[in-house]
Amino acid sequence: MSRTNKRILFITLPIIVLLAALVWYFCFCTTSVNKLSDYQKRRANAYYPQVSAILPALTDLPTYTHIDYQYRKTRALMFRTETMRLVVTYDHATYESEKNKLNKKQYLDHVVYDDIGNFCIIPEYEFSINSYHFRILPNDDEDYPYPHTIGLIATSDEKNSIAYLYLFDGDLDCIGDGTNAPGSMATFIKTYFKYDW
Repeated sequence: MSRTNKRILFITLPIIVLLAALVWYFCFCTTSVNKLSDYQKRRANAYYPQVSAILPALTDLPTYTHIDYQYRKTRALMFRTETMRLVVTYDHATYESEKNKLNKKQYLDHVVYDDIGNFCIIPEYEFSINSYHFRILPNDDEDYPYPHTIGLIATSDEKNSIAYLYLFDGDLDCIGDGTNAPGSMATFIKTYFKYDW
């Protein structure tokens, strides 16, 4: 290899590596934010109006003993998934009071299939992971129906905790393997919401 070719190789190789790293970062990456100061801003500025109906304002919460928040955005080429998770832990009396309020909310009460009944979009409307009992909130948004937007509330009597979960994935067609066989909602939650349930 001539000296000129070596020089060109030493100049272009780092540029190619840098460009490949940038393409990888902007096309295949996950961003996570755990700062509670991010929560209100993200809740207020979310692209989808359902967020504020699913996730409570911090000022509306009673005194809590612990709070855990995470926003995650995952990109794969032009596809993106966004999740928000707020887990609030209370003393026992406050937890019971908040749980009673949540029990009065309306929740999904049936398995959801696609328009022609072939694919199981939401295979379970109530399920549990360890001590957390999950229920799915109704979604009547015509632009982002199930499973593109899903809101869930989970309660744990053991931990005196309430979890509020929001997911947006405009390209998600069903929960499962894309056939008539439904997937597990517990597996879905563990995959999309990174938390020690």
